[in-house]
This record gives sequence, C-alpha cells and structure tokens, in this order.
Amino acid sequence: MSDHPVTVGQDIASRMLAAADRDGFVIDTSVSERKACIRLNVKGLLRRDKKDASKWWHPDFIKHDALATSPKPRESLAERIANGSASSFEAKTGSSDLPVALRIDQIDVSNRLRTVDPEKVAALKASIEKIGLRTPISVFGDWQAMKDGAIHVRLSAGAHRLEAMRQLGHEHIAAIIRDEDEVDAELWEIDENLIRSELTPADRAIFIHRRKQLYELKFPETAHGGDRKTDGSSRQVGDLKEEPKRFSTATAGAIGQSERAVQRDAERGEKISEKALRMLRGTRHDKGVTLDRLKTLPEDQQEVYVNALFEADKATERHSKQIRTDKLATKRTIRTGMINAIAERGKMVMGQMPVAAAPVGYCDVPWEQEAWSAETGQDKGLPYPSMSVDELMALCAGAKSPFTPDAILYFWSTTNRLRDAMRIIEAWGFKFMTMITWDKVNIGMGRWVRDRTEHLLICKRGDFPGLDLYTEKPESLYSEVKTEHSRKPVWFAEQIERLYPDMRKLELFQRKDSLADDDVRRNGNWIFWGNQAEEAETSKNEEPLSRLPPGPGPTAPVEFSVGGMRKGSYARFSVHLNKDGTYSIAASYELAGYCGGMSPSTGAIHTFESALRHGLTEVSGKLRPILTDQSSGCSSSHRAAARAGLKWIEERYVEWGLSAVTRKIEVA
Repeated sequence: MSDHPVTVGQDIASRMLAAADRDGFVIDTSVSERKACIRLNVKGLLRRDKKDASKWWHPDFIKHDALATSPKPRESLAERIANGSASSFEAKTGSSDLPVALRIDQIDVSNRLRTVDPEKVAALKASIEKIGLRTPISVFGDWQAMKDGAIHVRLSAGAHRLEAMRQLGHEHIAAIIRDEDEVDAELWEIDENLIRSELTPADRAIFIHRRKQLYELKFPETAHGGDRKTDGSSRQVGDLKEEPKRFSTATAGAIGQSERAVQRDAERGEKISEKALRMLRGTRHDKGVTLDRLKTLPEDQQEVYVNALFEADKATERHSKQIRTDKLATKRTIRTGMINAIAERGKMVMGQMPVAAAPVGYCDVPWEQEAWSAETGQDKGLPYPSMSVDELMALCAGAKSPFTPDAILYFWSTTNRLRDAMRIIEAWGFKFMTMITWDKVNIGMGRWVRDRTEHLLICKRGDFPGLDLYTEKPESLYSEVKTEHSRKPVWFAEQIERLYPDMRKLELFQRKDSLADDDVRRNGNWIFWGNQAEEAETSKNEEPLSRLPPGPGPTAPVEFSVGGMRKGSYARFSVHLNKDGTYSIAASYELAGYCGGMSPSTGAIHTFESALRHGLTEVSGKLRPILTDQSSGCSSSHRAAARAGLKWIEERYVEWGLSAVTRKIEVA
C-alpha cells in the first residue's frame, strides 16, 4: 500500500476507487478528488478515515484489517458524567471547554478558509493592551500539548486574536483544546464565521459549500441518494443518540439562518468554482445577482466571466476618469474666461496702480533695509526707493487692489522677511499656498547665516482655478547663479507664463525697458507698474499702445458675446489661434422669432487685432440690415435688439483701441 496520490484523469471517481481497491485506501489532493470521494462515500464504496479527512478506506479493508486495530470509541461527556469519570469542572458546568495556557508557536494556522484582516488585528491589539484577552481561542489536537511544548495543535477559531497576541509579543495565549477530528474542527470554524453578519455572498457560498461537504462526510446517510443503512450506526448530536437532521435543517439551526438561504448558498458554492468565488470576494461584484448568473455557466467559463467583469470595471473607470478630467478642464476654461472678462473691466491709467485688472500677479517688493553697520551696512546705495511694511500692506489692499477678486499671486521674499511677507499677503486678501525656493548657488551676506536662497511665495484668493492634473508642475527648488542686485531669473516668469498662457499678468515694481528683448514678459500678456510710473507719464515719446483683450491660447479660443440685446436674442463671435500662428474667427446670431444663422470660419488672419476687427465687422454685418427691415416678420423689438448690439460693437472699437486710442498704462 502507498500514501502516494493517484493520477486524476477524466473519470476521477473510477480512478480513486481503483486506487482504493489496489492499495486499500486513497488520499484526495484536490477539490475535484474530494468531491469524487464524497460521492463514493455516499454510495458506500469508500469510508473516511476517523482522523485524516483526506484519507479514504476501501470498505473491505476496514472490515478485515482496520477494524482489528481501530481504537475504542471515545466516551461522550454525558457518559463520563454518568459514570463519574468527568472532571469537577465538567461535572459542574456540563462543558469541557476549560482554557489553558498554550505557547503561540505550538499552534498551526495553515489552510484557513478566511485570511486575517490587518485592520481587525489592529483594533484587537488596542483592546487587548487595555483590558487583556477576554475570549480564549479554540484549537484541536492532543490534550498533552498543554504539558508538552513539542506537541502541535491546529487552530479552530480565533485567528485574529492569535495574530494580535503574536504581534504584541506574547509567548502564550489562553486556548480551549478540543480532542476532535479535523472534520469537527473545521465545522466549528465554519459555523463561527457563518454566524457573523459581515460575510459577503461569496464568503457564504464558500463556507456553506464546505460545511455541506464536511457534514456529509460526518453523516453520509443524510446525502441525497445515500444508503442510510450502510454501517448500521447512528451519530451523536448534542450527546444524545438520534437520527441526524438533513444538512439544510441542521445548518439553519446552527447559524440562525433560514433553510432557503442555506440551500441558496450551498447551490452557489457547489456550482461555482472556488477560484472564481475567491476572485470575486470583496469586490463590487460580490453580490447575489452576480453569483446567480455565474452558477449558470460551465466551470471553465466562470473565471473568464469574472475577468471580463474586472476588465469592464477598468474600462468604466478610465472612461469616468476622462469624463471627470474633461469636466474639470471645461470648468477651468469657463472660470478663466470669467476672470479674464472681469479683468477687462478693470481700470488702467498711466502712472497709477491698475484696479481689478489682472488675475495673475508677480512682484518683488522694494523692502526697506535696516543698516547694521555704518561702513558695510545693507542700506547703502540701493538702486531703487524702498517702502516700509505698512506702506506695502496698504499698497494693494481693499478697493485699491490691482488684482481681480479671483487671482493668484507670486510674491518674492527673503528668509528673514517671511513673517512680513505673510502680513502683506494677508493684507492684500491672499492666502499662502506653497513656495518655490531659488538657490543662488553663491553664498551672500547675512547677520546670522550666509544667505544663498530666496523664496517665491505662491498665494491665491477667491475661486481661482487650480492646475490641471496632467499639467507639468515646476519643482520646489530651482538653482541658478545670481547676477545683479534684486534681478530674479527669468525662469520664474517663464513658468508663470507657461501655467497661465491665457491670462493677463501684472508685475509690480518692474519696467518693461529693463527686460531683455527675448524675455517672455514682452509677449503682450504682461503689464507693469513700478517706481518709474511718473517718468512714463511725462515721457514725450509716448507711442500708441493697444488695449486688446487677452488673446486665445493653442487650445482655448476666446469668445465675445454682444451685450445689451433683448432676452431671447444674441450675437457672438470667437477668435481661434491656428497651429501656424495665424487666427481664425467664427460668428453666430439669432433674434427670437425672426432670423439667425452662423458664419463659416474665416482663417489665416495674421494678427489678433485684425481678427477682432473681422469678428466685430462680421457680427455688425448681420445686425445692421435689421435696422431698415420693415417686413412683417421684423418687429420693433427686433430692431431695438439690433440697435443695442451695434452700440456695443462701436464701444468695443473704442475700448480695444481699434480706433488708434492710446492706452494709459505701460504694457509689453
């Protein structure tokens, strides 16, 4: 006879039976072999070993050989109480569950139906540290394990408690040792888990199906088609000899569920492969409707079906993520357009601080220096007039702010001025968010340390739109050798322009003519204000400058809606930036109940100014004929709407400097 498992082919049951005929027993090594042995057991062709649940004996071998050496049946607790052999504890309590101290390393926790949840272990650790372990674990094996540390037992119930005690560094744990076989021990584990409410449908299917297998091993006469007279013996239930109940009835009573629920879970566990069930556990598809669909499929298609569900989830997640990204991008575009529109209504007069005219600010304020040495002090020959902290706080506070209500501010500060910088930022209505540090590479002067860094504080106020998730963000540390006093690397301005290409930028305390010809701030999107404002106001060589609104970006066209028209009527045009650097426009209009339409896109316009002229001309060309239309379809309200629209268009010619009006503020 051999303990080697048989090779399983197409007809597993016949191969298992042939091995038992040859060797006297067979050992199952897989779920399929276990199911085949159970069917043979029900028919009386195999008998399960009393100690090893995986070992199956041929009936003839048991009769001729095994029975001669089989141990005497163990007395029940009721019999031991009756004959006086029970302990004092057993006689008084009617239970054998007296906890003992076991070494944790004696306990085998392999082949568990459920894995340990780290979160539950953490919660138990906190409880055990505070009040101790209140409930012993359950193990099965030899009672001598309590005296002999070399004897190992197997865990029946309490895996989370055992792991918590192990992680807390305990060597021993309170345990109840039950002298029972593997089937009874596993039934105990299953029932303890099934009583809990947090089991998922897949968990219940796995547990109930396994319980049915074990129950029919223990009571083969309860299986469908089983021979209730094969061995002429009855099993003990509750220490009383009686006919065993059928599986669904016994299980429903043990776990407090209805027979219908037990039958449903058992059917799912029997018809769905264990691998498919374990794949579903804990996912959003771990629900009854999915399991009922899965049980109708052949076993070889079930895993494919589950994988298809997961792939569909990934596709849905990708699609949802794209939808969220598109929505956020649309929201940012709309918000940017609104902020730009508010900025366009701001006040800009030469020599004066702009008012509510820029959504993006950049400033390097002229800090008032405190001399600490008459000969080498820092307040010696600064190339610009300085301002006190109080003056700086008042400069852009309240209604005098040059920034729109929703704005972002980039504010330079040295390390020793950070506290003052925060006061100024808050006085201007901004909230500090983060900062970029400039490493000047070469060491400078300092009272306490030799300075080599400055910081660009990033602040925001209102509902200024954040950056897109996929936009490349600048790093928080940038290194470049410093040059002349107070001049900051152009890299910082380039980052601001890259992040907000469609917004007007205002730089305080900066002159346009001090910038290099290739500086990004000369692109027309930046305006400046500084201590040279009065000089600019008295300049005799003032050149006519454009007052154009912010232009379109590569992916963000600008749209202009004609104002003043009656409800239900509109006219608008949009300007788009083409890939070749030229511009194109598109226009549409509608007067409710009368007329409307769209103009085809006109492209290859070389300047933004010309594009604005084309757009205004296109819209006015649609509205002007309405003024003289006396047809019955054109009412006085239609003509009034067209008249109001044309007035708005004339105002835009003036506002945007399309009639050669000089701007009153220095721009790039």
